[in-house]
Amino acid sequence: MRETFSQSQSQDAGPLLGALSIRETATTLSLGLTSVYKLLKDGRLARIKVGRRTLIPIASIDALLRG
Repeated sequence: MRETFSQSQSQDAGPLLGALSIRETATTLSLGLTSVYKLLKDGRLARIKVGRRTLIPIASIDALLRG
C-alpha cells in the first residue's frame, strides 16, 4: 500500500524543512544528546522552535563543521 505524503514525511520532517531534530543532529555529528544541548547552550548551533519541537537548521550544522 502506498503511503501518503504526510505519513511518509512525518518521521523525516527535519530534512524536508532544511532542519534536523536534536536526535538527528546528534546522530549526524556522531555526538551524544548532551553534547548537542551544550552546543545549543553555548550558541554554537542555532535553533528553531516549532511548537514544542526544537529543530537545528542544516546551515548551522554545516557552519559548525566548517569551523
